[in-house]
Amino acid sequence: MDFTVLTDHASEIGSGFLVTLWTWIGGVLAGVIAGLIIAVIQLSAGPWVRGVLRCYIEVIRATPFLVQLFLLYYGGPSLGLSLSPMTAGLVGLGIYG
Repeated sequence: MDFTVLTDHASEIGSGFLVTLWTWIGGVLAGVIAGLIIAVIQLSAGPWVRGVLRCYIEVIRATPFLVQLFLLYYGGPSLGLSLSPMTAGLVGLGIYG
């Protein structure tokens, strides 16, 4: 097997790895923060708010992640929410994760 392709493009592979790592870290942090906020609200709010949050959670769980990303990135501008690809990815990971 010829591994010269890997050595020839090591800098591109390394920069892609760093982007993936930072995206993962940002998504995990956003997901933990969003999850904690939703959990605290569910524990301290009334039954009506808990029901709304439960519906939100079920909708997020029921839709595929890729559909959520498409809605954020392509559907966002129709709602006045224009996101860069990286921002849409981080928001999507935070919502889904």
